[in-house]
Amino acid sequence: MKKYILGFCVTILSINIANCQTIWDNYVGSFNDGLASVELNGKYGLIDKTGKIVIPCVYENYNIEFSEGLAAVKINGKFGFIDKAGKLSIPCIYDGVGSFSEGLALVLSKNLWGYIDKNNKLAIPFQYHEAYAFSDGLAAVSSGKAGLTKNGDFLYGFIDKKGQLIYPEKFVAIIPSGKAYNNGTNMTSFHDSVCIVTDNLNGLQLINIKGEMKKINKQYDFGYTLGYVNQFSEGLAIVNINGKYGFIDRNLNVAIPCVFDRAEHFSEGFAAVQINGKYGFIDKTGKLQIACIYEGGYYPRFSEGLACVKNNGKYGAINKEGVTIIPFEYDYSDFYFSDGMAKVFLNGKKYFIDTNNKCVLNCD
Repeated sequence: MKKYILGFCVTILSINIANCQTIWDNYVGSFNDGLASVELNGKYGLIDKTGKIVIPCVYENYNIEFSEGLAAVKINGKFGFIDKAGKLSIPCIYDGVGSFSEGLALVLSKNLWGYIDKNNKLAIPFQYHEAYAFSDGLAAVSSGKAGLTKNGDFLYGFIDKKGQLIYPEKFVAIIPSGKAYNNGTNMTSFHDSVCIVTDNLNGLQLINIKGEMKKINKQYDFGYTLGYVNQFSEGLAIVNINGKYGFIDRNLNVAIPCVFDRAEHFSEGFAAVQINGKYGFIDKTGKLQIACIYEGGYYPRFSEGLACVKNNGKYGAINKEGVTIIPFEYDYSDFYFSDGMAKVFLNGKKYFIDTNNKCVLNCD
């Protein structure tokens, strides 16, 4: 019996070691609120900062991230929500969902979107062909009643949390897709209480949460900046004039002249800018605080006081004084610190370091 028990324990230990190795050989996400998504045998769960699996790998969606205490999960093709203890708080009965934002989450049923609260009560009925998360108290939606553009995109408007239409469904996608947009883009969200929109009659406009509109000067070209990230960040938005990038404020005045070859959004008071193919960082006055000496091909930004940058083909991190804190020795990095940790890659291996460049997870 003792030999059997010993053999059983060794077997379990071997399985756990194998599972741990399997996890690190496959998908591992970045940490958020002390947890990171991982893959095991084609299913996904969550680990804590010690690498321990705290939410079993039984879900079908890889991007398990908590927002307002709940995370969307997928079982047998249907979505619901779990809490941080792994308890299924909202059953997996929906065809699609979005993260909770301002107390409400998008849910899809029979090809229509609606919104639920954290008690799974339907707060806004299923009536939209396209819908987006709430931000600054408003959400972009399209019932389809206003028809489609010539590119096949829905016209959308904005509702409040009571489902009341604050802006009519007349706006078109800033970047035409040729089809209806998938849920999750940022180009129709309010940030810093304003949003850039466009319609067929008036072109680009700035709207605010009070229902007020202001026409945007035709010389402003927002180019790539509106489709992939927040429009306004820390009170400023990237704008392109005659092929050069700078920033405008919420009054549509040029706050930082358009003299850069490329610009990224502000984070922690700094924005990455590019001159002659090299990145550096400016402050909100437009002053170059960190010289443009870092290589491109990624989107550097500050998080938790550090920015991951690239030099001579290797990645490291600098502080806001431009001092190298993490040496340039990594083959790749996820570019930002979260929960005091950043995922890095070296010689085909991925692991997590802290802000002192000490390995804290998957170090063996």
